[in-house]
Amino acid sequence: MISTNSFRKFKPIIFLAIIAPSFVWSLQLINGSLGVNPIEKLMDNLGEMGLRLIIATLIISSLSEFKKLRFLVDIRRMIGLFAFFYVACHFLTYIALDHFFDISFIIKDIIKRPFITFGFFKLCFTHSTGRYFSKKNAKKIRL
Repeated sequence: MISTNSFRKFKPIIFLAIIAPSFVWSLQLINGSLGVNPIEKLMDNLGEMGLRLIIATLIISSLSEFKKLRFLVDIRRMIGLFAFFYVACHFLTYIALDHFFDISFIIKDIIKRPFITFGFFKLCFTHSTGRYFSKKNAKKIRL
């Protein structure tokens, strides 16, 4: 069984592994090596990474029910916050770079297309969990 203290040594490595793609994509955007439509590629990459991290967080939540895998709870919050980071970057890319802050078009687009509606709800969900789920609140509900 892996102890929580020994697993904490891997947190910086996991942190770097999760944050590294955002730096790579930013450099590719600046260098112009994201392809024909760089804004769409960046937006897709950020959204996919956010979705992967949300799924990873849910899997970790399920696996932590097993006694031998309780050490995973320590990284669940970090991965969840990174999920919010990627989803927020995805949404900001959509608003700022793709539609240049045209709010009326963005609202129509959110209502019109189901995957954008799902993405908007994903942003709202990760924002509420990221903002209000602090260590203090976790102690109150014994997580």
